[in-house]
Amino acid sequence: FGVETGSARFRLESPRHHWRGRELLARPGTAHSHRRRPAMAAGAASGASRAVLFAGGKRVPGFSMGSSAFLKDAPRGAYTTARTAFGATRVFDFEGHVARLAESSRLMQDAAGVSPTAPERAATDPEWVRESILGSLRPALDDWASVSPSRPDGGEGTVAEAKVSVLVAWDAATQADSSRVPALADACGPASPVGLYVHLQELLPPHSPPIRVLVREGPRANAAAKDTRWVADRAGLEALMGPGSGVEEVLMCGAAAAGAEVYEGTQTNFAALQAGTLRTAGSGVLMGTVRRLLLEVCPLQGVGVREEAPLLRELGLWEGAMLSSTSRLAMPVNEVHVPVGLFMGARGAAAAGREAADEVALAAAEAAAAGSGGEIRLSADGATVVRSWPDPLPAAVVGLRDAVLRAFGERCTPVRGT
Repeated sequence: FGVETGSARFRLESPRHHWRGRELLARPGTAHSHRRRPAMAAGAASGASRAVLFAGGKRVPGFSMGSSAFLKDAPRGAYTTARTAFGATRVFDFEGHVARLAESSRLMQDAAGVSPTAPERAATDPEWVRESILGSLRPALDDWASVSPSRPDGGEGTVAEAKVSVLVAWDAATQADSSRVPALADACGPASPVGLYVHLQELLPPHSPPIRVLVREGPRANAAAKDTRWVADRAGLEALMGPGSGVEEVLMCGAAAAGAEVYEGTQTNFAALQAGTLRTAGSGVLMGTVRRLLLEVCPLQGVGVREEAPLLRELGLWEGAMLSSTSRLAMPVNEVHVPVGLFMGARGAAAAGREAADEVALAAAEAAAAGSGGEIRLSADGATVVRSWPDPLPAAVVGLRDAVLRAFGERCTPVRGT
């Protein structure tokens, strides 16, 4: 069905209440047929059909790396990942990304002991960040529009949307080393105290349901700063989401002994619906731009907000779950898979001398008593506890997903052609 929001028309296809796809159309009334994404993790698709890199307002020649490979091999720095809309003419929550990049730079420089008067501190100034991004993003989007893959509907004048990664690096000596990213030093030069790079690649459609997530113990360090080092550090978790795995995301949680607080995913924020309230970590995570929008629409949907991490100990009481990110927007989760040892530890079951099957049965009874819906079960091999919400998806989760989609267009800033 179509959803009209301002001057934009969105298309949702939700047979049996599952989210089949979403697409922000280039202009009102344009028809679009949903293109299903291959069965691989979102983070695994780092090599798109085309990629461009701009620095200092100029295109870096001979460049073809996908965003993940680029961020792993580029100089260490602060980065943010955005998305275009309306035929690659606008960027979702542009000012939010400017603020995030400046704040991440400040946190990282403070941790590294960079002098408050050092020229590298320019990267912490939102005005400098904004103008530097626009200085490369505008010509990058013009370039993208001139040779971009056309949209799947083939409509005249349409342009494929782009995933936009912006990196700020301030180590001049590192910037001068072009061994891992050819031609990067030539783009900004070793004399520059700060380098800002804008990377574009095609924004792929979201996966089709069922959406499965895994949970693993261990949050990341300094999560509030979006540091490129995390792109390399998360490689082990991303390996769990390889082609054919059927896994959308890996969630990170705290110590089992403390109830196993579920913080965030490798590239997403996470929220669980419990007792009519959306619970999501309010600290120890990167505050995503779509997460902020999701929290804003909750009151409009009659859903409360509690900025505390959901607990695996209370897994059976979750009434639904969602991922949020720039590429997924608000994505309902169908299945949460938890290693049985982690589940038992979070529940304190081992200390109480209960077996896994008995503990899962107890959690299922708690879920039934609370009316939280779905099901909780032990996998056939006994290694995993699965919390699932089969058809139909919880109505409150669907309502939040659709509310985020309706509000999305209003948060897109014109960039190209301005």
